[in-house]
Amino acid sequence: MIHAKRRVFITRAGLASAAGNDAESFRLSISSMKSGIRELSRIDTSRLKTRIGGECDTAALLESIGFGSVTAPGLSEKLNLSENPKLLFALHAIGSMIKSGAFARVSLGGVRLFTGAGLEEISVPALRGAADGVSICAEPPSAFLGEIISGYYGFGQPPATLVSACSASTMAIGEAFKNIRAGALDAAVAGGADSMLSEFSINAFNSIGALSEENLDPQRAVRPFDKSRAGTILGEGAAYFLIESESGIEKSGNTPLAEIAGYGSSMDAHNPVQPDPAGRGASLAMARALKDAGVAPDEIDYINAHGTATYHNDITETLAIKNIFKERSGELIVSSTKPYFGHLVSAAGAIELASVLYAFETDMIPPTLNLTKAAEGCDLNYAPGAGVKKRIGAAMKNSFGLNGQNASLVIKRCGTPNRTN
Repeated sequence: MIHAKRRVFITRAGLASAAGNDAESFRLSISSMKSGIRELSRIDTSRLKTRIGGECDTAALLESIGFGSVTAPGLSEKLNLSENPKLLFALHAIGSMIKSGAFARVSLGGVRLFTGAGLEEISVPALRGAADGVSICAEPPSAFLGEIISGYYGFGQPPATLVSACSASTMAIGEAFKNIRAGALDAAVAGGADSMLSEFSINAFNSIGALSEENLDPQRAVRPFDKSRAGTILGEGAAYFLIESESGIEKSGNTPLAEIAGYGSSMDAHNPVQPDPAGRGASLAMARALKDAGVAPDEIDYINAHGTATYHNDITETLAIKNIFKERSGELIVSSTKPYFGHLVSAAGAIELASVLYAFETDMIPPTLNLTKAAEGCDLNYAPGAGVKKRIGAAMKNSFGLNGQNASLVIKRCGTPNRTN
């Protein structure tokens, strides 16, 4: 039987990132304002303009999960996880939730995975050699990610894989929320995994002018909303959440961390690599999320911004926020957490949602690192310095991807009523 408008909660989180591979180390990085961006060590950077990134400790992750390969549907050979970092990150993040006991009273047969996934990596040596019979794709297709994870952990429902660039994992969480709220599921795992720390991907992002080339001071290379910002820096990792209905929590006994109240998405179709300068698509996603949540703009205390530190995005996102929140914009606290771990692309929204959960847990809004002087057109409170001590009732998470693929979530502290009701 389908029930309308059920309440939906996040009850557990698992992650892997340059800022930490578990909740405790992630919290420590945020609270100590420590960036995990560093010189890349796994690839040859001699040909690259950008030689830094938010690189994960893959050796530690392999040791943590305790196995080095998995079987993929339709493939005769097992996949080596050291050669498939996206899969490694996802298996670690979800496996950590399972190890914590979060699924002890959850029927895995009823769980559906919603995952954001990036594009397949291209093997540059194979591309250069162009040898007959040699695949230039160094990993399985992105659609396989959900199949492999669901099969390994025994999730019984068909996985959903979203490939919508920088908004993919936010959309995955939003779609899981919609399915649970409508009564189609009681439990889902949602988030994303990505790694674009390869020669091919870094060159691709350099070619569109998206990356900083300031390699000498990695921890200060990402400066969202700052006058001196010079581009973003790629990261890698994963973040997934166990998302449950209210009735599901009664069965599982899990403690809710936050409530997902609303979700909105939109499509600019303005330009493949630049947002609509009027911020119309981003504004529409935020407006739809607020309407879906039944939350008024003046109920939002904090916005975790997409905040890439690129010239166009920071200005456009600021304008879009002002389009929606109007005179309330000056009272809002907005911050970007990308300087902590880099831009995780298809996993960006999910790892940044973990930052929102940190704000709920600690009553401390993470600061925008490296912001010393706001750029022209960036005139909101971006929480520079040491962050803001504040108990927030409701927050918004924005993700605005390439090709104008936009998504916003409204997240509420558990037990927070709508002031407009």
